[in-house]
Amino acid sequence: MFRDQGTEDRGQKTVDQRRLRLRGFDNRRARAANLLSSVFCPLSSDPRVPVKTLSFGAAALAALLTWEGFSETPYVPTKGDVPTIGYGSTFYEDGATVKLTDPPITRSHAEKLARGVLGQFEVAFRQSLDGASLTQYEYDAYLDFSYQFGLGAWRGSSMRRFVLAGDYGKACDALLLWKKQAGRDCSLPKNWGPQGCKGVWSRQMERHAKCMGEAAK
Repeated sequence: MFRDQGTEDRGQKTVDQRRLRLRGFDNRRARAANLLSSVFCPLSSDPRVPVKTLSFGAAALAALLTWEGFSETPYVPTKGDVPTIGYGSTFYEDGATVKLTDPPITRSHAEKLARGVLGQFEVAFRQSLDGASLTQYEYDAYLDFSYQFGLGAWRGSSMRRFVLAGDYGKACDALLLWKKQAGRDCSLPKNWGPQGCKGVWSRQMERHAKCMGEAAK
């Protein structure tokens, strides 16, 4: 089957964009790891405080944006995922879901969108932990999880149940249960590759390592 030149050019542009994203993944992961270490590095003198007194840290936000990576145009991050734009946003300020046919957005708009979505998540996140206490490190880790997987996933998770029960170590361990995407176990090397989901597992391991350091107190 023949395609017109315009279609061919657009197809090549899509392939090139995917290659660039794949090459940039390891660099983004390294930068995010450095940022996360500065955010989550456990300090034994830090007490747990009521969740209602905490807010997502600036360095944690920088790490989140680095992990997500920026895309001015909509795309599907991994097989089975939903259309995403900007810094991992799947819907806009008005609640409309992202579609692959949507026009490009600027980097500044993308950051504003991510901050707005995160702000909405944070209010609901705090409400889901009424009466609970966390360290800043745990708070940032679980809210970061909620941004990636969604508030519904967080509310129904064993992480939340363990936090409410005061079992912080088990709550951290439960992060590693979230290793699947579109039915694939992202902890298995066979599911990595160009269209794989290695990033899901890498990000969970990063969260778990930092969370366990703090939960060990």
